[in-house]
Amino acid sequence: MRRARLSYRDRTEAARMGRRDGRRSIPPIPGSGEAVATAYSRQLEHRAHRASKQIQVRLRREGVKHVMLVHGLAETLLVNHRLRGEVGEGDAARFLRALTRWTATVEQGRRRAQAAADHANQLLHWYWTHVMQEHPAAAKAVRSLPVPVAIVPDPIWDKPDVLLFLRVHADDELGTARMIRVITRALELTAGCDDRGPSGEPT
Repeated sequence: MRRARLSYRDRTEAARMGRRDGRRSIPPIPGSGEAVATAYSRQLEHRAHRASKQIQVRLRREGVKHVMLVHGLAETLLVNHRLRGEVGEGDAARFLRALTRWTATVEQGRRRAQAAADHANQLLHWYWTHVMQEHPAAAKAVRSLPVPVAIVPDPIWDKPDVLLFLRVHADDELGTARMIRVITRALELTAGCDDRGPSGEPT
């Protein structure tokens, strides 16, 4: 996903806030190269995290049917494995195809969350440039100037794709845990397979 350019309005607002804080000696200049935060940088961080939460909510709401499909195919695979003593190629292919589609959907959400964090960091950089231009202590600083605390996406996006956003009902912890166990076991049984089946032949 390409990084979007800052709009004129965004640049103007960030520059205005930077000049204002710089003239007020905000933030105090700490030791060499230390990371600092201001009310504006925390506001940007909150905005990026709020965007991430909205993406997560949308994923859970719109992905319920797909998550249930993945779980249902995993259960079918496990039942047939117990009955036959082996993983059916068709079962493996259907499960892995559905799982791949869900993983791709989650990856799209991850990219949008990263884009929100990247946009916030662009604003932060623009703001910080103007803080340092106006800050009285910046011109007198002998050591390296401070740097703003970088904004990173919500840590939840670092979790394994397949186990992300599997909760269907917020109050059903046991159901969610069982769903994860079923899908994890299906993954173990299909390790080394792709959506063409264990033998590599189309199913």
